[in-house]
Amino acid sequence: MKKKILIHAALATLVITSCSTPKEKKDFSFDVMEAKVVAPATYIIQGNRFSEDIFLSAHSSSVPFEIKLDSTGNPNQTITYKNGVCTYEAIADSLGVQRVSGSLLLKSPDGKAISYPFSSEYVVAKMQAQIVPLDFVLYRGKENRLNISVPSISPNDLGVIVSNGTVSGDKGIYTVVPGKENKCMITITMDSKEGPKKVDAQEYNVVDK
Repeated sequence: MKKKILIHAALATLVITSCSTPKEKKDFSFDVMEAKVVAPATYIIQGNRFSEDIFLSAHSSSVPFEIKLDSTGNPNQTITYKNGVCTYEAIADSLGVQRVSGSLLLKSPDGKAISYPFSSEYVVAKMQAQIVPLDFVLYRGKENRLNISVPSISPNDLGVIVSNGTVSGDKGIYTVVPGKENKCMITITMDSKEGPKKVDAQEYNVVDK
């Protein structure tokens, strides 16, 4: 999964239609110009998609713009443009606080470059399942009821796979009957557009009762 940043330029009264192809320059006036950052959420689960809008307070169809990032070392990052928006995407594969900064660059009618800096940060967290009971023990040959949940994920989207025995149930409530082995790995998955995706895996001891 990728994180996405939408970078939208806005100048006085006209709409920006290109950030890569220069056009004939016309006079335009600017009011207050400053970069703004708006993000629906700054805390996301590792592997999920992050998005935010970075924009100016005015716009002009005669002024092309581009985005210059402070950090360009990530080989898995791209910037694309559509309808006045530059979209930055990269894989959110590092945990913790992540920072994105750079400049939105415009050319004034006299050809001089104008730079508007922006910066933001977000938190990438690892998904972890919560399984009740918490003693990490399953009883061999018996029906062991487990309540399984994952923060921010609907129970309807969860699935469970066991390495030793059988599992039944859905919507966060499952019954596991362990087999002959002394260990049982419980793997929790979630539905996604790409198919089932692993969320977490926890190993349980299997004992006789």
